Amino acid sequence: MAPQFCALARAAELLSERWTLLIVRELLLGPRRFRDLTDGLGGVSTSVLAGRLAALARGGLIRRATLGPPAGVAVYELTDHGAALRPARPGTTAEKRREWTRRSHDGQE
Repeated sequence: MAPQFCALARAAELLSERWTLLIVRELLLGPRRFRDLTDGLGGVSTSVLAGRLAALARGGLIRRATLGPPAGVAVYELTDHGAALRPARPGTTAEKRREWTRRSHDGQE
């Protein structure tokens, strides 16, 4: 598939993959370990989940982070762009989408 230069088309392409919106839904609740995601999604294979997480990270919607001591475990969490998918006060989400569109177009992801 040809790369999309329109940010909306790129977002739709990324989010339309099976399981992706469900992963985002889980992460809207807060940071999750890989195991938390597999348990919460029930039925997704670990290879599919790893692929979707990688695609979301490349798209700038999530990042992998490490919790501080004493936990010290790796978690996945939404970036500011990913959090913009959350319904928010009127205008807030639209502004974040405009910013993401501008940054994507300028190559500043």
